[in-house]
Amino acid sequence: MSGKTCTGAKSLDDIKKKIDAFPKPKTEELTIEQSKVQYLDHIVFDGFDSLTALYISGNDIEEIKDCCFEGLTHLKYLYLNNNNIKRLGIGCFKGLTKISELDLSCNKITKMPAGCFTEFAMTVNCACLNLSNNLIEDIEIGAFKSLTVLYGTLDLSNNRIGRVITNMFHNLLIEKFDLSNNKIEAINENGFFGSNFKFLHLERNGISNVHQAAFTRCEIQQELHLESNKLRNTYDGVFKHLKNLKELYLDDNEITELPSDGFLGLNNLDTLSLNKNDCILAKDSFMGLNNLETLHLEENGIDSIKPGTFSRLQNLRNLNLSYNNFTDLAPNTFWQAANEDQKTYFFTLALHHNDLERISPGAFDGLDRIEDLQLYNNQLSKFDANTWRSLSFVGCIELQNNEIADKEILYQLPPCRQVKLGGNELETNVSSMYPNDMHIKDIEMISFNYSCYRFQDKKWKFDDRFHEYTIIPK
Repeated sequence: MSGKTCTGAKSLDDIKKKIDAFPKPKTEELTIEQSKVQYLDHIVFDGFDSLTALYISGNDIEEIKDCCFEGLTHLKYLYLNNNNIKRLGIGCFKGLTKISELDLSCNKITKMPAGCFTEFAMTVNCACLNLSNNLIEDIEIGAFKSLTVLYGTLDLSNNRIGRVITNMFHNLLIEKFDLSNNKIEAINENGFFGSNFKFLHLERNGISNVHQAAFTRCEIQQELHLESNKLRNTYDGVFKHLKNLKELYLDDNEITELPSDGFLGLNNLDTLSLNKNDCILAKDSFMGLNNLETLHLEENGIDSIKPGTFSRLQNLRNLNLSYNNFTDLAPNTFWQAANEDQKTYFFTLALHHNDLERISPGAFDGLDRIEDLQLYNNQLSKFDANTWRSLSFVGCIELQNNEIADKEILYQLPPCRQVKLGGNELETNVSSMYPNDMHIKDIEMISFNYSCYRFQDKKWKFDDRFHEYTIIPK
């Protein structure tokens, strides 16, 4: 590939003079470096019909003139990052229909004018239009109109955008649209009207107001990120148009109430994350989430759950309630089934880092089995006789760092593949446990931090070379 470099140009005429000496029709890569030129004009690149890569990073350019790159129909890579660009001309990227990467990051752009991406498209895999780390606060209506980044990213993160107004992002077709780390406080009606995304990132802004019609006729196929904002509730019906959304992240907001119709319309949602809020759970909090498989509720200050809270979530398989304030689990806490004859199961039920002292009989009613039950870092010392009455099997019971001192607890557990007991008082006398004399049934492995007992060939065998990952106490 033929590549040329222009170094140390002091003016636009100087650049033109230097690159006019290059074999333009044969040049496929052109680098402009260490120049003092303050703007770029289309006359600089006349005749470079075969150009596929243009590197203009790290100069002192302040402005890109109108139609600057028009005619570079084979250009795939354009790097303008780390300059001092403040202004973009009308149609400055017009005609770049084969572009794979356009990098405008780390400049001083304050305004995106309408028309700068006229007749511009990115349709190749892993394409990236990077406008991150600028000073953008004003986006004219039509600046990104009908923009296509079919298999890639439009990155507007780390700017100063304060509001998503009506039709600001109209009719976009983008795989990943990143608006994180801006100053967005509100999303107006039809802010994303007619647009289609796979991933939409709005985290780490200051969003407190989302219009009920903010996502009207907007398609988000996979993930919507709204973490670390100032949302106070889930805004009745605001998500109802996102029928194909798979994952919704609302962590680290100020949400306290979950309205009964807050998630209506999310028919295909399989993951909902509400960590680091102050959610008060009600029986109808998760109405409409019939296909939900994973629910995160860590760090919400929850100390109890009313029976029936999860009754509409019959496909829920992973529930995380760690880092809350539970001291007890009431009967029917995890009931999901539609009637008493049906039973469901969990892959993961996380209850670690609470203050659990007791699990009431019937807490797990409605569940047939749990693959991974995480109860470590609590204050459990024993279990009641009917604690596990509905469970036919638990894959792994994690009980590290509790207050278990008596080996009799091994008689109180349900059938399981492994029980983890490291960090309990019981561990100090592990070598004198003698499970063969205890006639323990239905447990395959009893593990501590640095040793374990395995049931093999109808006999318990002690392994003092075993090493379990140690969970740090809270």
